Amino acid sequence: NHTHSVPRADDDWRSFLIGNARSFRQALLAYRDGARIHAGTRPGAPQMETADAQLRFLCEAGFSAGDAVNALMTISYFTVGAVLEEQAGGTVEQAPLSPLLRAAIDAFDEAG
Repeated sequence: NHTHSVPRADDDWRSFLIGNARSFRQALLAYRDGARIHAGTRPGAPQMETADAQLRFLCEAGFSAGDAVNALMTISYFTVGAVLEEQAGGTVEQAPLSPLLRAAIDAFDEAG
């Protein structure tokens, strides 16, 4: 389900990081408790090959190795945390949203 885990031929670093995060989010959401399950696993050899390709792409785009791994890990951790929140559900009554905040949330949801 994670269809943008490696850079595509037409990606620049921005489009790759955005596409990767959206694809990762969709993959986690595709399974009940997907984020919780993912958080409890450790990467194997195939994931290390993917990580190497991601890092190589970002370094070729001008990132230092440290900045590249920080960008990837930050986006990954944020995405897992956000999906954990989404999948937690809950029935807490929500305060009314301003039109601007509602539009922003709707745009986020539509973007995937």
